[in-house]
Amino acid sequence: MGTARTIMSMACSGLLAVGLVGWQTGDAAASPPGLRADFNGDGYGDVVAASDGGAGRITVLYGAAGGLGGTRAVIGQESPGVPGHDEDGDGFGRALAAADFDGDGFGDLAVGIPSETVGTAPWAAGSVTVLWGGSSGLAAGSPLPTGAPDPEGPYSAVGATLAAADFTGDGHPDLAIGHEGGVRVLKGPFTRAGANGGVTVHRLPEGSEWIDAVRAADVNGDGRADLLAEANPRPEDDADISSGIWWFAGAPGGLAGGARVEGLPQSAHSAGRKGLTSGDLDGDGRADLAVGSGGGITVVYGAPAGPGTGRPAVGLDQDTEGVPGTAEPEDAFGAALAIGDVDGDHFGDLVVGAPGETLGSGTTAVRSAGAVTVLHGSSDGVTTAGAQMFTQDSPGVPGAAESGDRFGAALLLSDTDRDGRADLAATADGENGTGMVWRLPGGPAGLTGTGSAYFGAPAAAVRFGLPLEG
Repeated sequence: MGTARTIMSMACSGLLAVGLVGWQTGDAAASPPGLRADFNGDGYGDVVAASDGGAGRITVLYGAAGGLGGTRAVIGQESPGVPGHDEDGDGFGRALAAADFDGDGFGDLAVGIPSETVGTAPWAAGSVTVLWGGSSGLAAGSPLPTGAPDPEGPYSAVGATLAAADFTGDGHPDLAIGHEGGVRVLKGPFTRAGANGGVTVHRLPEGSEWIDAVRAADVNGDGRADLLAEANPRPEDDADISSGIWWFAGAPGGLAGGARVEGLPQSAHSAGRKGLTSGDLDGDGRADLAVGSGGGITVVYGAPAGPGTGRPAVGLDQDTEGVPGTAEPEDAFGAALAIGDVDGDHFGDLVVGAPGETLGSGTTAVRSAGAVTVLHGSSDGVTTAGAQMFTQDSPGVPGAAESGDRFGAALLLSDTDRDGRADLAATADGENGTGMVWRLPGGPAGLTGTGSAYFGAPAAAVRFGLPLEG
């Protein structure tokens, strides 16, 4: 059974550091380098929390000197200047990707609407809208032409998963959209009328799998973002022909090839949703990949020939020496993952969500209260030395752990207070029946409950904070 303890990290000589918060894009003149989601150009990272309920909507929590959320905005398809109309079940915000798409120095936000019916199509083919940043933050938007609907029809779900980065190396962020059988890339630059450099479709070799998640990161260190895609069988299929994590290398024309990531356990190639994130854990300038599956996580390191072809992969769970807690199947350790430099030592640190974590034991057990664990990066990669664990009962963290809260269901690392360290946004999607989002600041010893805060959902929302983007 998972323990309720909090281990406060102490700096250790093995923890040097330089971390990338995923792949950062854009050349924002109005924002410090590396901030994808500074929508108002004030130099502070902003956080977007989506929520279901009705048509779906997003809540923007703007960064500030005091942290996060002093200013917020709730945006849906009935907001001024936003294309379309609220229709129950559209899924507005089901996927999010931030980048400076039009090159004006302000972060913009691509919003997936995977259940929206477009034109006269007999099924919900899905769509993507970009909300444009400016001095007042996100405002009006434009629909993006995403190419012809997938011939598989009802399962195309354009906008169910998104990733933004410069895949071509031309200095302009592109947008990757996962769908059945592959990924389509909208090449930048984009205009505020929605025009872009064209659409290319990249399929898996077998060409019949559903793409459940995409992430962008430069794993081979060539200066272009690569794409990591989680593939699963179509909803009606049982076969695991090409399930697992696939790597598409960035290339001048968009993306090249498509190969399974090496070094992952069989559980990561089995059907089923997985935690997936990327960032530089060992400071070698190449992004590393963390995958959560089967109650554990596997870290696959970037290398010139692709992920898993250099430093050996590392497997971790709550029974690994130095990792807080005890491994149990229901903990869902690794269901959510994020990488960022929380302690300012220039190595990325890995934050692991376990939304099913039970706190306490026996008749006092608090089931599915949830927890997050911090595993620091170093020149040797991820380490368990000085690991931290946080719950809603940790010192300084507001609220109280309750059964079904599922703290750690979604995670995001971004510098929201402009101190050079990544702060954690963590979702408890079962809190109060609607979900809430917490912010834990980064500090010299890692994350801290001191100065943390939480943020409630807008009216009539459910699953607030799924997903997060920033």
